[in-house]
Amino acid sequence: MSDSAKPPQPDDTGYDLASWLAESGRRKVPLSIAALTAEEIRPPPPRRIHFVQPRLLVLFTLMAGVFSGYRYLDVSLQIEALPSLLFFVAR
Repeated sequence: MSDSAKPPQPDDTGYDLASWLAESGRRKVPLSIAALTAEEIRPPPPRRIHFVQPRLLVLFTLMAGVFSGYRYLDVSLQIEALPSLLFFVAR
């Protein structure tokens, strides 16, 4: 008796897989699923996606302008707050 002629063992993984495949092949597919074809299943139309919305662009520009003004005023006040040094140069 060769290895290929052995009867299947109940604890054999291949035997379990073969029985599962045979059982799944015997089951009937519901008509609603079987009636669907690739032509009937259509993806929804692609939506137009705005990467930069005009409202957000205006808001970002406004915030950048406000931040720039704040930064300019802050640096100007820091420069004014520096102690001044007076130098007398004699000739």
